[in-house]
Amino acid sequence: FLVPRVFAAVPRAQFRFSRAMTKLAAPIARQEPREVIFGAVEGENRGSNPMKNVVKRNDPWFWLRDDDRKSEEILGHLRSENAFTEQEVAHLRPLMDKLYDEHISHLKETDDQAPYRSGDWFYYTRTVKGLSYKFHCRKPAGAGLHVPAEDASEQVLLDENKVAEGKPQCVVQGVRPCPDHKLLGYSVDFKGDETYAVRFLNLASDEYLPDQLDGVTGAVVWGTTSDWVFYRTQDEAKRSYKLWRHKMGQNQEEDVCLFTEADELFDVHHGKTKSGRFLVLESASTETTEAYVIDLEGGNDGQAVLIQAREFELRYDIEHLGESFLIWTNKDKAVNRRLMRVSVADVMAGKGGQESWVEVCKDCCG
Repeated sequence: FLVPRVFAAVPRAQFRFSRAMTKLAAPIARQEPREVIFGAVEGENRGSNPMKNVVKRNDPWFWLRDDDRKSEEILGHLRSENAFTEQEVAHLRPLMDKLYDEHISHLKETDDQAPYRSGDWFYYTRTVKGLSYKFHCRKPAGAGLHVPAEDASEQVLLDENKVAEGKPQCVVQGVRPCPDHKLLGYSVDFKGDETYAVRFLNLASDEYLPDQLDGVTGAVVWGTTSDWVFYRTQDEAKRSYKLWRHKMGQNQEEDVCLFTEADELFDVHHGKTKSGRFLVLESASTETTEAYVIDLEGGNDGQAVLIQAREFELRYDIEHLGESFLIWTNKDKAVNRRLMRVSVADVMAGKGGQESWVEVCKDCCG
């Protein structure tokens, strides 16, 4: 387990409030009348069935909303609230320190994650006592071994602690080697707004490539080679809605948009099948799924092919196996879902809809 970042990233001394300082008064936000409307508003997307009889309320603190997080007046007020809170809970600091120390005493701060094999390497992460972030490492695999050889030398691919140096906060995710294991891609967020920048490392030289992708949602997915990666971007509401293809060595401005989700109730997700042949693009709401596949072995201009068009309350996930796609679905309102399949040929011919799905395990699936 990792030491909680809320505590580990900030020295304890920073929390302490000096009694010699002038006692702070509680910051009171000014009130500014603002009418807020609940229900249908012309020109705005208020959902599929908004209230026709609108309700109006006065919100005198609406001015405290700042989606860009750039208003100095609002940021200053929040800083004042934080300072006042630290002052008021200063007498609890000894108890906080005691609870923190007790919590840490039950954690194994120096630990290794179980390694997983990919190609000729075993990849894993490890943590070190006193450090807030992970080390991403690998060891060479021996012939026929399911674990790294005891004398295998470790290669540290990425030290998140170095990435986080000098930053107010740091979240690293999606640390993934390319198919030939010569490059490493990872996403990092230094602001806390869940919008990431993607960096690429040459694992032989430990140098960064000039490629950098900004404004990305989560992790990138490599193609079948190290020449291409796929990533998503967000709209102004932080909704993941576009899928892009990037050619390594080119500027991000030259990237190709493969899919755009216009419906604000749906978010876009993507990932590769376990076979590595197909990229799965999923557009989903809380109740409905629509999935596409891109054949990564069919050339760099592969188009997204629809599996089943969105149908309210129909949900399904897909995986590739041999000449078929396996489909895990709630078709016909199956409470425990059903396992079905459809041929790859039918899907690529545009005939992969639910009318072509065949039950795999009728007696053992709900």
